Amino acid sequence: MKRMQILVISSLVFSGLAVFNIASSEQKSITRTEDPLVVTGKDLKALIGTPLEDLALMAYKSGEFKPIPFQIDQRLENGEYAFSSGEKACSDPAPDFDENDELVFMVNDLGDRRPSGKLPDDAEVGMELELVDPVNQAKGWAYLLRFSQNAPRSQVDYIRFEIETEKNHKRIHARDATGNGIIMGSPLDAIYPDEFRVIFPDGKIGPDILDRQKIRGVLKTRFFFDIDFKFDVLTRDNLVAWTDGPVRVLYRADGYLKLGFFNFSGQGYSLITYYRNSLIWPMYIEVPFSLNPFLKDFLIRGYMDYNENVLGHWVYSETNPPPPKILLDGKTSPEEKALDYQSECGWITGGGPLGVTINRLIFPEEWSMVKKKFYLNEDLTTPMPPEDDPGEIAVGYEFDGFINVLALKTTYYQYYYFLTSLEPGKEKVILNIIDNPLEIKCKKLF
Repeated sequence: MKRMQILVISSLVFSGLAVFNIASSEQKSITRTEDPLVVTGKDLKALIGTPLEDLALMAYKSGEFKPIPFQIDQRLENGEYAFSSGEKACSDPAPDFDENDELVFMVNDLGDRRPSGKLPDDAEVGMELELVDPVNQAKGWAYLLRFSQNAPRSQVDYIRFEIETEKNHKRIHARDATGNGIIMGSPLDAIYPDEFRVIFPDGKIGPDILDRQKIRGVLKTRFFFDIDFKFDVLTRDNLVAWTDGPVRVLYRADGYLKLGFFNFSGQGYSLITYYRNSLIWPMYIEVPFSLNPFLKDFLIRGYMDYNENVLGHWVYSETNPPPPKILLDGKTSPEEKALDYQSECGWITGGGPLGVTINRLIFPEEWSMVKKKFYLNEDLTTPMPPEDDPGEIAVGYEFDGFINVLALKTTYYQYYYFLTSLEPGKEKVILNIIDNPLEIKCKKLF
């Protein structure tokens, strides 16, 4: 009887220790939900050489490991992506996980820190990824593991890429874990988007609010005439390759630009990255010689031209902060005319019942002579062709000093973030994605 009591007490003690051990693991405290995360293979050396099908990314939630959405995008030796589709698709000659490959996942899928020694069955080698918010030191964790068999996979697919050849259209569908999402589309052969719709949690799709993105201006020549310049019209792109994964879509488009009567051509390309909530659009420009001998100035604006479905939505910017003084109604009010259109402006946000967009434009250091200024034009009465809807509800940027950059070879970046809702003044949660990026610490487990 005494022996039985000792066994029972011992069992209770060890059970309590086991419960304490699990409960004592660090809990996820990070509250950021919109950041995409990219970790290169050089930071995950313990898993170099692993076949991709043997890898799984997992989070520790509610006392167990669960697979979370991830993808590994492979890069070739020259730095190009090994795209999975399109005429420039190719296989990586080194098909296993290597140092220049990229592990991609989302911050909202992070979990708690695993209790010491706890691992999924059949896991052979693993690395702990600790994500730290530099703003408040909040943390979250994920685990990249190699399995001896049947590596677990999440069934969540945040994003998909569709091509509608018969409609000359390409489209992104994206949704988060709550069901919120967006649809964004553009012509197959054009660089500009011309469709933006919100997907609500119940699956309903809102109306298209976008006419098209416009990049337009005037070439002021030294020959007593000026030339209207419509970059969105003159530029054509050729979709040559793409990768459609569960976390992001990458696509490569090659383009060609012809500058009016000068019979001047400049070549460029864009490598666009879509996540479920954002678009990263680097634009590479190469103009091999200066146009200064031909031009006195180059006036240019880049903006989103919305349609009448956006009426009633608000807008503010870095230079015209909240509370919003702009309510889109198709005409420019005296209060809107009095806004700051001269100061350097790095971001713009607008939103309402049909979604929220935050746009950031980041120029390279070589373009320090160019000034980005807030631009607004509400005029539904004057045609601004080519366009799908008459007039303009234009929100974007106007640039000073652009003539000075035309002889350079460089890349600038456009960032668009898409949300179903955002309270004005709370944009810091999005701005921090670039301003205060999450810190990633990688540690071998065993």
